Amino acid sequence: MSTSAQAPPIPSPQFDSPALTPTQWRTFFALTSTVIPPTTTVSSDPALIRYAASAASADNADFRKGAEMLFETRLPADAKKRLATVLDLLNSKPGSLLLTGSMKPFHEQPLEVREGILKWWLSPASYLPFPPARAFAVGVMQLTKMLWLRRVTEDLYPAIGYDNGVGRAPEILQGEERGFYDQWNFVQINEPTELEADVVIVGSGCGGAVAAKIIAEAGFRVIVVEKGTWVPANQLPLSDVDATEQLFEGGLTATTEDGSVGIMAGSTFGGGGVVNWSASLRTPHYVRQEWAEKHNLPFFLTPDFDRHLNNVWTRMGVQTPTTHNNRNQAVLSGSQKLGYNACVVPQNASPEHQDPRCSNGCGCPPGARKTGTVHTYLPDASRAGARFITSFQCKTLLFSKENSNQVIGIQGVYGRTETEVIIKAREVVVSAGTINTPALLINSGLKSPHIGANLHIHPAIVMYATYSHPRDPIVGSGLTTLVQSFDNLDNRGHGVRLEAPIMNPGIILGTFPWCSGQQFKDDIACFQNMDSYIGIVRDEATGRVVVDEAGRPRLHYSPGAKERQWALTGVEAIAKIALVEGAEKIFAPIQGFPPFVRTGECKLGVLDPGFQAWLSEVRKVGLQGPGAMFGSAHQMGSCRMGATPRDGVVDENGRVWGVEGVSVADASVLPSAAGVNPMVTVMAVAEHVAEGVVERLRKAPPARL
Repeated sequence: MSTSAQAPPIPSPQFDSPALTPTQWRTFFALTSTVIPPTTTVSSDPALIRYAASAASADNADFRKGAEMLFETRLPADAKKRLATVLDLLNSKPGSLLLTGSMKPFHEQPLEVREGILKWWLSPASYLPFPPARAFAVGVMQLTKMLWLRRVTEDLYPAIGYDNGVGRAPEILQGEERGFYDQWNFVQINEPTELEADVVIVGSGCGGAVAAKIIAEAGFRVIVVEKGTWVPANQLPLSDVDATEQLFEGGLTATTEDGSVGIMAGSTFGGGGVVNWSASLRTPHYVRQEWAEKHNLPFFLTPDFDRHLNNVWTRMGVQTPTTHNNRNQAVLSGSQKLGYNACVVPQNASPEHQDPRCSNGCGCPPGARKTGTVHTYLPDASRAGARFITSFQCKTLLFSKENSNQVIGIQGVYGRTETEVIIKAREVVVSAGTINTPALLINSGLKSPHIGANLHIHPAIVMYATYSHPRDPIVGSGLTTLVQSFDNLDNRGHGVRLEAPIMNPGIILGTFPWCSGQQFKDDIACFQNMDSYIGIVRDEATGRVVVDEAGRPRLHYSPGAKERQWALTGVEAIAKIALVEGAEKIFAPIQGFPPFVRTGECKLGVLDPGFQAWLSEVRKVGLQGPGAMFGSAHQMGSCRMGATPRDGVVDENGRVWGVEGVSVADASVLPSAAGVNPMVTVMAVAEHVAEGVVERLRKAPPARL
């Protein structure tokens, strides 16, 4: 379609932003415009002509503004400092010699030379005098792709045929349901305030929403605080850029500290239940058995846990989908051809729900919507009298002056007015999620060595395939199928499951592999002929959540050697599915690694010599280096449940060991990785924890707060 346009050295950008110095910005944009340069095209289509000319450069106002915002509001200070150091090196002759092999500063090199340097940095076979350059290249590449795909939408969307679908909620939400949305008991705060409740719940996601319903319906006064905001259904789905900023943790820019894994976590009123892909899977028996026997938590094998799972399925309206979009159908039919064990994934939505953009919030009408937290548990809690405070940053737990082990509430800041708020309560339930719950406990002075430890994240790889015919990527529900043939590769319940995700460009395409600027833009332009697939690993390796000097959570995690090998098994299996389904190109999740390109009919199927040679190269390169791209949508275990204080942060009922008056009800209490999309598991555990809170409140006389 296109070829890389010749480009002169990069001049100093004509704008002033304090995030970087002018020379650092110049070098930064020299890098980003190498990742996504202007290209030329033989097409006469105005949309493709504009797309080809678009670049991730300082001249592109949308991209520049996105970069400024990222540096000023999202990038941690130490990460920005590390990046600035490398930018300074690239701007100097000695640094350029070390990093590029040339005395000429990076920005003075022409485009083709800069692209060659990037490829050299990315190649696993290349010798680098400064090895950190490889991880630096991957980081800049991911950042560039992410910003360009989300910010330069007027150039991108017409070229790839994406209509964005913003605010498509039907008129019914403007009419008969409007009164319902007006009935949320949101608390507005304009001055320093002290409130009281029987229970304050920190977080409104899958754990907090369930806890709020159970406790409020038992007749107790409940206040739920949430650091995110509520987005009315008639504004949904949001655009990709607005969704990332308003619905996801860190604006969907968060990564592990080494940059090896991108983190996707909900951060809005309703939490992950608003942005997940509707998969409603029960906890596998082998996982329940592991938790009961290895972790000495027999509750997980009891009929009581079955009851909680059943309650969640009933309230969430879980049903089995009867139709599948093209990529989910490919999972089923390709697996059948290959002898893989594939199945249909139950969803918390009716079969009429065919919205492919639900990660941006579901705006579908009743009867066809995703029945997430904002349509089930949170309205139940509201009708029972629960109150809600959004834009609330919980800073610390409050302790009794008479008893330093007794929690009596929380202290935080109401973000809309920057007002300090104290909420006194008989019980505190922390449901801030696997990332933020340990941070709150640490910032509150709790000392258990298990707080933040045992972090599991289900590291996942994303693969792409393009076909000679349209695949309708923005049609139908996402994630309605999965392959289970590889989920027990070590005979201890660890392995990889294969699924088909949503395909919103600004959410998913940042993981598309880069081999050159021309290749990346040409392949992205084939979006309408594209499928994506994911492999989700049940990880045995663990990481840790820590807090920085400002008290913000940071994730220390890198997939272990076994996890990377299990993921590689998934790469091979996905590639075979795509091949037997007729894919023309198949892309491995490795930056700089060329795709498989079908050159004939492949009559031998997966035994085709060209395909086998490509697979052999994939295995040889592997997923061990920084070029391997991982993501995570499931974080668990950072405040794990343990039979004793020596084993975990909370007991079998979710109560924090060594402290009275505080429980945890979210994914952080899971003893190890759930092995499946954990929503149903988390909600079942939260119901159990909440019932324990209700029982204690009924037995204990009201305390003076």
